[in-house]
Amino acid sequence: MDEWSLWLTGEKHLAPFTIRNYQMELRLLSEFLCDGRYSWVTACEEEFGSGAHTVPICHEWNTHAHLPQYEGSRRPYLLLARNCSGSSTTPNSDHTDSSTRSRVPA
Repeated sequence: MDEWSLWLTGEKHLAPFTIRNYQMELRLLSEFLCDGRYSWVTACEEEFGSGAHTVPICHEWNTHAHLPQYEGSRRPYLLLARNCSGSSTTPNSDHTDSSTRSRVPA
């Protein structure tokens, strides 16, 4: 788990949010495989012998923690003039509130 997480961070340069999501998916899968309510534990014992058993591999100490409130990029977004102007360039845009529009009977 540790080596895979380091590879995702160091070589793939993935964002902490993405790595945490990958780890969460792996945690959910391993918990499903280890859950006694399903037949995976029995299937592993039958396939690999009675000494083999499934164990969870994702724990709080080897996965990324969700620490900051906001994890997005701190880079400022480029605001274009068309995004800042009061008018829209789309032909069907209507800036009136839906509650003030007249209703046409069906």
